[in-house]
Amino acid sequence: MFISFTRLNQIDQWRIEIYIVHLESGIITDSNDIQPLRCRRDLRMLRSYITIAIRRMAREKGYTAINVLGLAVGLVCAMLIFLYVSFELSYDRYHEKADRLYRVAVNNDARTPPALGPALQEDFPEITGFVRLLPTTGTWIMKHERNIYYENRVYWADNALFDIFTIPLNRGDSRTALEAPYTVVISEDTARKYFGEEDPMGKTIIADNGFMMLTVTGVMKNTPQNTHFQADFFISLASASQEDLGYWSWINFYTYIALSEDHSQAATEERLPGFVNRHIGEGLRERGGSFELFLQPVTDIHLHSNLEHETGANSDITYVYILSAIALFILSVACINFINLSIARFAGRIREVGLRKVFGAYRFQLIRQFLGESVLVTAMALVIALAAISLISPYFDSFAGKPVTTQFAGSGFWWLVLPAGALLVGLLSGSYPAMLLSALQPVQSVKGGSQLAAAGGLSRKVLVVIQFTISIAMIISTGILFNQMAYLQSKHPGFDKDRVIVIPTFNDVLDNFQPWKEALLQHTGVAGVTHSNSLPGLAGNIGQVSTGTIQRVDDPGNIRHDVQGLNVALDFVETLGMELLAGRSHSGAMSRDSEALNIVINETAQRVLGWNTPEEAIGQEVLFGRGWTGTVIGVVRDFHFRSMHLKIEPLVLFLGGGLHLAVRLHPGDPGRALDYIENQWLRMFPDFPFAYTFLDENIERLYRSEVRIGYVFGVFALVAVFLACLGLFALVSFTMERRTREIGVRKALGATVQQVLALLSGEFVGLVLIANVLAWPAAWLIMQRWLESFAYRTEIGWEIFFLSGVTALLITLVTIGYRVVRTALANPADVLRSE
Repeated sequence: MFISFTRLNQIDQWRIEIYIVHLESGIITDSNDIQPLRCRRDLRMLRSYITIAIRRMAREKGYTAINVLGLAVGLVCAMLIFLYVSFELSYDRYHEKADRLYRVAVNNDARTPPALGPALQEDFPEITGFVRLLPTTGTWIMKHERNIYYENRVYWADNALFDIFTIPLNRGDSRTALEAPYTVVISEDTARKYFGEEDPMGKTIIADNGFMMLTVTGVMKNTPQNTHFQADFFISLASASQEDLGYWSWINFYTYIALSEDHSQAATEERLPGFVNRHIGEGLRERGGSFELFLQPVTDIHLHSNLEHETGANSDITYVYILSAIALFILSVACINFINLSIARFAGRIREVGLRKVFGAYRFQLIRQFLGESVLVTAMALVIALAAISLISPYFDSFAGKPVTTQFAGSGFWWLVLPAGALLVGLLSGSYPAMLLSALQPVQSVKGGSQLAAAGGLSRKVLVVIQFTISIAMIISTGILFNQMAYLQSKHPGFDKDRVIVIPTFNDVLDNFQPWKEALLQHTGVAGVTHSNSLPGLAGNIGQVSTGTIQRVDDPGNIRHDVQGLNVALDFVETLGMELLAGRSHSGAMSRDSEALNIVINETAQRVLGWNTPEEAIGQEVLFGRGWTGTVIGVVRDFHFRSMHLKIEPLVLFLGGGLHLAVRLHPGDPGRALDYIENQWLRMFPDFPFAYTFLDENIERLYRSEVRIGYVFGVFALVAVFLACLGLFALVSFTMERRTREIGVRKALGATVQQVLALLSGEFVGLVLIANVLAWPAAWLIMQRWLESFAYRTEIGWEIFFLSGVTALLITLVTIGYRVVRTALANPADVLRSE
């Protein structure tokens, strides 16, 4: 083998040519013609790169650990968030007709009348099918032999259910499962719960304590969690009165339609006003009010719908955007941290680069080497991240309340995406340091020139500013979010939510309610007993709060107002601790309350109806949409019946009641009172299991998603700060190495340690101040928009911005303190001697 060196020009660029001599023939062959040799050479070079990278990482354990840890933490956070976001975006997309399925809603209500579906299919040829779902009111008791359970995931449904939605049946025929009256399809978990390992087909379930005998005609797969309605029972709507199913005034059903592939949502919606006018236009003109129909894509309901009477608590697309931004921020901070650490680490490799270039290394080879080292570090971080996710996934799923990470283990897609994403992160993070380092000129590199510092100084500072801008904005956002949650929890709801238990009940119980109530009131721990068709914190349950219109009898303008109605028993106002502003509540001593339509209204209804004071409303008559006339006997202070996302609306309390018992306990020993209540229940209603919840816990559930988001913000804000500190530490390390000789000269010329500390710290404090200036308006704009989703919200005060800024400065000083003090205290003689 012969090696030829040819000087190309005067700036030390050389061409190295390798020739191979074949010993048998003596022929000299250019190596470019021998591909196997080149492949072996490339493999040897690759092994050399890996060996060098491993040796260097072993020598620089501190930098390597910080790099790998920072990237691993960033990858874990980003992966978990993206898995959660992916799950949220997957709601109802598993249906075969998902892109053609729509829910029909009216005004601001998700519910519609039962007559709507058949009429729509008759008038609109593009509607290929419809299904109606009617959730049961409250909790039902289901029984098979000795197995008795409370159930609240029960729906009535048309036979077309399994044609519209993709709900696979393990047993039964999906085309006829709900065709006959008094038939039911149950989930596989429900089948095991009631029938064990027996075949449930054809067996009977007694529903609603003997109200119906249902024959099992199908067993479906469990409803997945990524759907907007959860069901364990589907009862045939053929069991209901067909006359009732023709009503337009019974607004309690969810109506879903499927459009043909060649028709759009907009084209169908354009014709809905004419449809309404044809079917109920005359009645609307007589009674007043509005009936505006619109379509909602089924795939949009979970993240884009917040109507009255949703099938369950939906999420918000805003949270998806916020979480996605957090994931990108965390990943960006980790990448910036990686870049800064790489530049700081590569600063000691300038001479190595120069020597490699002198000996013929091309820039592409250097870039490939440095990118390879970056990818190797990223691969190590990925292995750690995957191991961490597998360990914490059960806890994350429990915290999220959803099987978010189960799709990770069972999906080949994620096993491809995550390594590919990590590889991309490694390439992007390593590109800038590799390009910067490989661009150095050989002669100056060999002499230890400072081109790297000059080229990357501004960029590194910009990256640190970006890191701290993100971190400070997240700290501010977390503070505002927790302030809002504290505000919601501290704001008086208009009633006393403490020490109230809620018991689901049934008509048989209500028939004997008065003796049971009297027995409870004999205990010193019981303060009050009542019942109603809904309670605060349960407003999301279906079919409990009626809606209608109301107007003053003496109103010359004949103006109708939308109103909500709640059926309550005696002592409802007193048991829930509401404040009467004028008049009285319903009383058993007043026989007229039972004979006539005497009502109690809230402040909002009083103001909407035009009475200036609560006292002015007492004794006034009102007219309801169905032609009923009522008399106002009391006005209560406004109370939050629903989430504080929504404004308080006009509300009327009718004397009646419903399937939700409320028992107020006296302060003291609630345990004894609860034992007494349970004993009295089992004594009088032995066929019904005793179950209860606390009213304050039900109300807290209304804000569970916000609380979870708050904790997510807090955790990831800490992660962002941690990673930003690593990046700042890298910049400090690089700067201290670069300015060691300068500091030695300054100290030799008389500079004090305090002056040196101020000089070195000032640069980094300035970067954090710039980050504050950028983060404050960004955080304010984002959180102000989030707060607008609440009808009742806290104000954003200056204190949170000030405290976040001070916190960031303190973190900065702590992070840079060690390296700055160490440099400032160094002996100038030793520094200058080493230089």
